[in-house]
Amino acid sequence: MDTSRGRFRWKLKETLDGHGITRYALQKEAGIAMNTARAMYDGTPERVDFAIIEKVVAALGVLTGQHMTAADVLIWDEAAGQRAS
Repeated sequence: MDTSRGRFRWKLKETLDGHGITRYALQKEAGIAMNTARAMYDGTPERVDFAIIEKVVAALGVLTGQHMTAADVLIWDEAAGQRAS
């Protein structure tokens, strides 16, 4: 895979830590496996379905009381492609 133009980067750790939310609380609210929550938090998931991302975003909204989006979980990092070169 050519990553010279960037790549996705997980931002869940920053979001959870910034709001004082534990992985356990997210896992329970989203109804996802703890291994999935842990891998997303650590930035190491092998793959994640859009349905899981939707559950996580919805759970973040409930847990924070704020409007959350996929960008609070996963972002496109243009600089990652430049660092990989």
